[in-house]
Amino acid sequence: RAASARRTRLTHWLAAAVVVQAVGIGVLGATVLNRGPAVRPAGGFETLSAPAGTTPAPSLRVVFAATMTVGELKTLLTSEHLVIVAGPSDAGVFSLGPSQPTGAAPSLDASLATLRANPHVLFAEPIAASGAQRP
Repeated sequence: RAASARRTRLTHWLAAAVVVQAVGIGVLGATVLNRGPAVRPAGGFETLSAPAGTTPAPSLRVVFAATMTVGELKTLLTSEHLVIVAGPSDAGVFSLGPSQPTGAAPSLDASLATLRANPHVLFAEPIAASGAQRP
C-alpha cells in the first residue's frame, strides 16, 4: 500500500511538471509571436562598419573572368579609384562606382578603357543613366 501511495504522489508531481512546462512553452510562444517582424533594411543586409549613405552611385557594369584573383581585382579597382557598389548578380555582373569625389579620380572613359584592356575583364560598359561623366 505504501508503494502505491508513493507511485500516486509521483504521478501527481509528474503531471504538475508537465502542466508547468506546457504553460511555460505557451508563454514563450506567445512572446515570440507578439514581438512582430524584425525591421530589416531594404536590401535585407546591412553592415555595421560603414556609415549610412556612403555608397556611391554605380557608373559601370563589369564581368570579371573566373580566373581573376581577389588581389588582382583589388589592385585594378584601386588603380582606377573604383569600388564595388553591387554584385555579383546571378549572371556575374558587378556594378562599380567611384571611390573618390568627382575630379579626384580618372575620368569614366579612362577607367572604362583600362578595364576593357585588362585580360581578366570580360565585359565593361557604362550605365546609361550615368553618361560619360562621374557623378
